[in-house]
Amino acid sequence: MGYEIVKLEDVCTIGKVSDGDASRIFDSTIGRQEMLSCFYYNCECILVSDGRGIPFVSYVNGEFRATSDTYIITCDDARVHIKYLYYSMGSTIKSFLSNKRRPKSPAYSAQLFLQNYRCMLPPIEAQLALIDVMEHHDNPMLCLSY
Repeated sequence: MGYEIVKLEDVCTIGKVSDGDASRIFDSTIGRQEMLSCFYYNCECILVSDGRGIPFVSYVNGEFRATSDTYIITCDDARVHIKYLYYSMGSTIKSFLSNKRRPKSPAYSAQLFLQNYRCMLPPIEAQLALIDVMEHHDNPMLCLSY
């Protein structure tokens, strides 16, 4: 069974939520309204954000809204199942975004990290098997051990 190592941007589209008309969102924790660019989408994707210093990585399939500090990763490549990417790289991305010692310069941005991220790409059958294990077993790591 052969595995490829591919750059994320070679098999996926990495887009940033577009700035545009801002929506007013009420933040009840601080009791005031803030202007945030908020947009509605309907697709299957991975959402990545480190806005407000809180790292967020999530798989979504359906309608959602996202703010302008969010990256949306979609994939039309038949060799890749987007949910496999979420399970295989989600914790790595979250760990990178959580690193408080990460310099705040553009060279260490989430965008650059995502563009340069390399992932192992097994055949689609192996990706689907991993997804099945992650979604249907109480302790997926026991199923994945040798």
